[in-house]
Amino acid sequence: MDVGRQYVAQDRVHSSEPVSTLLFATARQVAADQGLFESCGSLGERREAFHTELQTILRDINDIEQIARRQFTARELRSQHVLNGGVLP
Repeated sequence: MDVGRQYVAQDRVHSSEPVSTLLFATARQVAADQGLFESCGSLGERREAFHTELQTILRDINDIEQIARRQFTARELRSQHVLNGGVLP
């Protein structure tokens, strides 16, 4: 938990949610399931592949967030247009 709080203070994570013990334990289990704690010849490659996969997921989440924001803004503008009797704000 101390490391998690440090990461929040350093802006290494975007919110304090990942600091929760349960989420940290789950993340650790995912890494263990991927064999990322087992020393072997391809450990570096597997860790890099997992890192790349996580980066791709984060990019996808950010893309979805941007699409959702644009759609929300468009809906709000249409709603305001209708409420203003067809006059754009």
